[in-house]
Amino acid sequence: MSDTPIDTVRTFAATLDHEDFQAAKAFLAKECVYLSQRKNLAGPKDIIKAYQAKGKGAHRRFDAIECRNEVESSGAGAVIITFSKRVRLGTSWHVYCCRQHVQVGHTGLIEAIRHEEIDGERERLRTFEMTESTHSGALAR
Repeated sequence: MSDTPIDTVRTFAATLDHEDFQAAKAFLAKECVYLSQRKNLAGPKDIIKAYQAKGKGAHRRFDAIECRNEVESSGAGAVIITFSKRVRLGTSWHVYCCRQHVQVGHTGLIEAIRHEEIDGERERLRTFEMTESTHSGALAR
């Protein structure tokens, strides 16, 4: 594993951006938990399965996806990842962002991930999808 919590999380985020889920799993402690408003998960297998499902769903919904992230330290072993997904439908692009608060334990592995929706982001993404689906449907006729 990497030397510092921010290095660990930076590399973990990059593996997720590249959809290298097997590599991402290696950064998670056996007792790692993932917390969100929608669901809570425990253990690397279930957490990685959820990341995979999100990725597959996004690839079904969008014509193209470009990923990037920013990582910042937020305390002892605590790191925040801001994920930015630039998605395309037809010829139109939209950027969706969310945050994940990550806690790295003394073993150097990730022990907890808390997902945070940024106010208004999910709603803007839904509006983009609905608007572009309507436009695409009109163009196909």
